[in-house]
Amino acid sequence: MIAIFEAFVLAIVQGITEWLPVSSSGHLALIENIFGIADPVFYSVMLHFATLFVVIVVFWKDVVRILKSYFIGDTEYQKLGLLVLLSVLPTAAIGFAFMKYFEAAYTNYFTIAAAFFVTAILLMFFRFATEKRKKVCVVDALVVGVAQGIAIIPGISRSGATIATGRFLGLRREIAAKFAFLMFIPAIIGATGYQMIYRSEEIAYATTDWGALILAMITAAVVGYFALKFVLRTIKRNAFHKFSYYCFAVGVVSLILGLAL
Repeated sequence: MIAIFEAFVLAIVQGITEWLPVSSSGHLALIENIFGIADPVFYSVMLHFATLFVVIVVFWKDVVRILKSYFIGDTEYQKLGLLVLLSVLPTAAIGFAFMKYFEAAYTNYFTIAAAFFVTAILLMFFRFATEKRKKVCVVDALVVGVAQGIAIIPGISRSGATIATGRFLGLRREIAAKFAFLMFIPAIIGATGYQMIYRSEEIAYATTDWGALILAMITAAVVGYFALKFVLRTIKRNAFHKFSYYCFAVGVVSLILGLAL
């Protein structure tokens, strides 16, 4: 059973790194490998629901408009909703096909280091991408969906990879960011649902400290809300690339740990 302090630490890390382009999975993998603080499956699932709540709150108007569009004939948001769902297909395909390799990467410092370096490079070139389009197309949805699938590798930032990919495809940075975060909703619902089914026995027999869990969920949601707002402001100011320095530094630390341990 996870202790309250450990739950609090993991919730803060999850809340911040889920939205900042610095890879939540990479940070959680390093914490688990270095300090031995494991994130039980049930806690992980519930923390992801907390972060899901955050993105729905922040993009509430867009979520509601997408849902209403199928009843009022708003073709623009109907298309956006379908493209968001379409983007999940390549993500799911990559996740199912390479899940064993992704899980093995969590204990490999060199893989984590390489992934952080890739994230740093993507972010570094973010500001040089040209902005041409305001609307997402089918190709955009599929390619960004592939980026989201690859971001399952610990060290590859999901938000960094998807937003940067959208920018490289010619989308304006605010549009690329909104689409990337809307993609998170069906992706996390599918991923957590899969975890609950695939590891249902482990979840069923897990001993849960409900006080620690509730604290962790509230912490992840509150911290995540401010982190997501901060990221959106950073993108608006075209300062997204500044996170590349941090990712590069974490990559160096991971590389040193791999050589030392």
